[in-house]
Amino acid sequence: MRKFLAIALAFTMAFALFGCGKQVAAPATVTPAAPSASAPTEATAPADSAAPAESQDAGTIGYLTDKVNHFSRDPYKLVSMALNTSTTYTQKINENLANWGTVLNYELVIYNANEDYDAYLNELEVQTMAGADGFFCGMSGPLISRTREICLELDVDFIGCPTAFADDKTGEITWPSVNQSEYGNGKLMMQWLTDNYKNYWKDPVDEAKLGLIIIDFSPVIGIHNRLPGVQDVFEKEFPGAKNNIFIADCVAHPDGFSTTAAYDLTAQYMTANASIEKWFVATLVDDWAIGATRSIEAMEKEDSALVVSIQSDAFINEVTTETKPSVYIAASAISVAELTGLMATGLVAMLDGRATAETLWPEWVRDGEKYPCIDLDGKMITRETYKQWESENNFEALSAGMAKG
Repeated sequence: MRKFLAIALAFTMAFALFGCGKQVAAPATVTPAAPSASAPTEATAPADSAAPAESQDAGTIGYLTDKVNHFSRDPYKLVSMALNTSTTYTQKINENLANWGTVLNYELVIYNANEDYDAYLNELEVQTMAGADGFFCGMSGPLISRTREICLELDVDFIGCPTAFADDKTGEITWPSVNQSEYGNGKLMMQWLTDNYKNYWKDPVDEAKLGLIIIDFSPVIGIHNRLPGVQDVFEKEFPGAKNNIFIADCVAHPDGFSTTAAYDLTAQYMTANASIEKWFVATLVDDWAIGATRSIEAMEKEDSALVVSIQSDAFINEVTTETKPSVYIAASAISVAELTGLMATGLVAMLDGRATAETLWPEWVRDGEKYPCIDLDGKMITRETYKQWESENNFEALSAGMAKG
């Protein structure tokens, strides 16, 4: 039974929101500092969960293999809470969540906070009062703890993705979440580029003249945790270039989390470091790879730069619409259909009463912790391999044989 403590909650939220603030990007008057090689990041490698030895068919609850008649009940009303729906990744998440509703028997409402933290938190109560049964919570770091508190006060079921519910100091998982292996996928992307760049550049690389731009958005913990994986591999493979790492943080740009920021920061770092002859650009979100690629083309540096990304939806859009191959050559693909399928089956299992937050996905609970977090590994795809990967990992493939409403 929901606890409709609207008045008390309003006062609690007002106090919390004052401390939280709602501005993510720097004000328009702030411009990035003069580009120079970044000091090694102090971020430590996050504790990505290892994949459990058991398969999803091992009998635990909250997977697509659950033997449940989802159409024996009335449909649930679920809400996808997004800070911003402008990115390709978020759009694909919502598209696939809607698709899974036809299999798992729920209606989906999509909410876009337009980067307004106050509005996001307030909407949790608004949607609950309007009859929402549960939430898919897409958050950034400053919202994680307060989102959890409000959902618990409202006595409503919820699940975290693609940023996990985790303690900002210890990293301990504080509520069921579905995530990608952030540090691991950063390593995967950079290792692939290290192993394959010679297929694109004929001449040997002088490490002293090789630079790496990592495009980041530090306020979002789930994104920022990918950076150490990229940096660790680069420093190991190119020790002579370890002083040529440039962290392009989109938070320092007036447009913040955007392809425009990626475009401008790429141009700024490349222009300000003329001694660098060859560039790797590793973007921690796929949309930024589009901005970086267009920037490189505008500077006519296609022969001296290679771009890779984590997440692949923008990459697939790029290769299916381009008239000639660009410098955006590969991406660490995460199946959004699989990601959202896990989000949906986990939340529905809790709503059905077949699992609780403490009993869901026990094989994904880290040692000494209480709640699970599924960490999905990426797979590198290229122009030559993306079609097969996509055909095996889309909604139609993963839902084959399941009853649809």
